[in-house]
Amino acid sequence: MVPKILNRRFALVASLAVLGAVTFAPKASAVTVDVIFQGTIAPTCNFGTPTLPAANVLTATGDTFNTTAPGTVDLTCNSAASTLAIAAPVAANAAATALGAATASSSQVTGTNVNSGTAITNAAGAVAIGQVITNETLSVEMTWQDDVAIPAGTYQFSVTLTAVAL
Repeated sequence: MVPKILNRRFALVASLAVLGAVTFAPKASAVTVDVIFQGTIAPTCNFGTPTLPAANVLTATGDTFNTTAPGTVDLTCNSAASTLAIAAPVAANAAATALGAATASSSQVTGTNVNSGTAITNAAGAVAIGQVITNETLSVEMTWQDDVAIPAGTYQFSVTLTAVAL
């Protein structure tokens, strides 16, 4: 039989060992870090492919050409500060060039979200688009006037749109 004193010593030593293990055991600790991703996206504008509703969208009455239906083109700009301008129509084939300079001409472009839906004319200059747009369908129309009646022929005019990404 083991003397009681040894049992007490053993119990004391065992208690101290357990207490030491609990007291000096390494504690779990958590650390965090934020990984920052950064990039600069440059402002851009891109036009889609222009489309016309039919082959004959230009009519002549007396001395004036008018579009009977608008041509359309999609525009995407990733900056609301970008601008859109439309130029006056210019002759784009020999028959139209033979007419000489127009006595008056105008063109306009309209989009639902561009310039709050208000038409931009060639006289307006560049106008702020006003918001980020994606595949905004623009409608383009034109009028071209000569000082004499328009003779029979096949005529073609071009209207240039310019989007500047700012």
